[in-house]
Amino acid sequence: MSRFQAAKRTAYQALRRGKKTGEIVKDLYRKFFPNARWCQWAVEDAEATIESQKEQVKMHVSDLEAKIEKAAEKLERTKDKLHRQGIKTRLEKKHLDAGEAYTVRVVRKDGRFDCFISFPLKSDPLLFPDRNQDLAGIDLNPDVVAVTVALPNGNLKVSRCFFSPDLVQASHEKREWIAGNLANEVADWLASLGVRQVALEELFFAQDHDTNKEFNRITHNFTKKLLFTRLIVALRKRGIAVFTVPAAYTSLIGFFKYAETYGLNAHQAAAFVIARRALGFKEKVPKALIQKLLGRPPGEGWTHWKLWGKLYGMFKATRKKIARSFNIKGFTPSVWVETIFAESG
Repeated sequence: MSRFQAAKRTAYQALRRGKKTGEIVKDLYRKFFPNARWCQWAVEDAEATIESQKEQVKMHVSDLEAKIEKAAEKLERTKDKLHRQGIKTRLEKKHLDAGEAYTVRVVRKDGRFDCFISFPLKSDPLLFPDRNQDLAGIDLNPDVVAVTVALPNGNLKVSRCFFSPDLVQASHEKREWIAGNLANEVADWLASLGVRQVALEELFFAQDHDTNKEFNRITHNFTKKLLFTRLIVALRKRGIAVFTVPAAYTSLIGFFKYAETYGLNAHQAAAFVIARRALGFKEKVPKALIQKLLGRPPGEGWTHWKLWGKLYGMFKATRKKIARSFNIKGFTPSVWVETIFAESG
């Protein structure tokens, strides 16, 4: 039976591509089973499925036309402004009237057919970040979304955290709902500030070799693409351009360079680095750290990027070494610097 269903799906796709019935039967005979009658039945079932879908689409269109007619009649009768606005929204057909492309997908579920219509998002209003405008950086995490807006000169304008503790523990369906609401909240806040461009990084969880059960549960439940995609859609719908930047060392640089200076937490500081990186700013290592990292005055062959990499390695090794003995959640950047170089020295 499973082989027959696979043959039917193959026949369905072939019919959709316009392939002739005889050719499809031959392909099924060669790929699935040497029985011409079964192959013919698979093709006939696929044809019946397509015809059924066509009829269901006609019924759905007819139902929609009836709903539109009924809504138009209701619009004539009602006087309430808010109610009229809601009816007008349901009657809007701007996308279809413009003749733009759209996709229709018919899904059968629980004895009924649902018709899903999707429209492609318009292209970004900007091809490259505008260095003369404010730009927001967004740092995505399983339990919080940090948003920091940077001025064109690279200084901090405003920062905010959007907490979502339920996103980690929720079921799949509820997680999608939470992610959608969270993305809309972030996009609405940025739109209210007049921000027209945003920079994101794709979230990446490195493997935790300490077999941390809590970390494993969080990373398993958190779909990194889900919130990223929801944010892009919400921002693009509001006419906000979205850009991506490399994610290397954003959290490290933000924590050690900007967290204490601006009074930001680690996630907000990382979002600030993302925004500055999109605006084209290079992150130099503070002079106090350069002396500690090199142990001597700067010479030839060193770069700020290499020093950030060296600091990252030292920070990671120190954190792993002392995590079992100390509560490191409250460690400030200054405390970490002292601890790192005390352990290494």
